[in-house]
Amino acid sequence: MSIKADIEPLIIEANEIANSIGHNVVFELQFAGSIKDEGFGGERTAVDELLKQRKEKPEVKVENHDSNQIYLWSPEKFKERLLMMKDMVA
Repeated sequence: MSIKADIEPLIIEANEIANSIGHNVVFELQFAGSIKDEGFGGERTAVDELLKQRKEKPEVKVENHDSNQIYLWSPEKFKERLLMMKDMVA
């Protein structure tokens, strides 16, 4: 199972829980990527090679609109926090 298929249903659940308890928080899956900043050229082959080197990692963006703060959590931390949220509403 892909990380997207694994995390997206949990993000929907987290958004529903936050909404049900009146917290103005939004959870969203995103992928952070980086490209090595060396030898970048405008030629198509150079760009293609840099894109192959790109490493993407999943993270959960948490926007707390009440406190105007944004957090970036690993999928593992998000799952831990979701369990805590579920315990709060149980």
